[in-house]
Amino acid sequence: FPSHDTGATFTTPSIATTTTYYASATTTSPSNGIIGTGTSTTTLTSQPSAFVNRWSSYRIQTLYTAQELLAAGLAAGTFTSMSYFTTSLGDAATNAGFTVKIGTSSQTSMTSSWVSTTGFTTVYGPVVHTHTASGEQVIPFSTPFIWDGISNVVIDVVYSGANQTNNAETLFSTT
Repeated sequence: FPSHDTGATFTTPSIATTTTYYASATTTSPSNGIIGTGTSTTTLTSQPSAFVNRWSSYRIQTLYTAQELLAAGLAAGTFTSMSYFTTSLGDAATNAGFTVKIGTSSQTSMTSSWVSTTGFTTVYGPVVHTHTASGEQVIPFSTPFIWDGISNVVIDVVYSGANQTNNAETLFSTT
């Protein structure tokens, strides 16, 4: 069994007579969390968008507070994927160099500067990522991200665009 290095250690006492000990463990089931309502949609020519094709390269950072993640039903543990929801393809179905990094931050909101990704975990890519015209666009992580359940999380996504006109239209919520 793999070592998970969580919880308190226990040293078995010296046993001189027959004694019965009971041990229990709990685990949480994997869960999905949806942050926001996704009631607004980007336009074909606006940013941010999940898959920007207007330029030859693109970067977006999103910050989720621990409160938002917990309210969405997520708990401390392993993140193995993320999703965007799109309503149109835009001018290209692929984006080269698609890379997702995740890390924690003490920031509670984004500023005009990028959050440093030093110490972040590269969870996906770089790969040529393909998305469909509409629906949930799942990005499965090749390396999971372990969330401590109390820190704010920053997702950093960079990739190459098609350098054409239209982006994929993406559902979003403003906070």
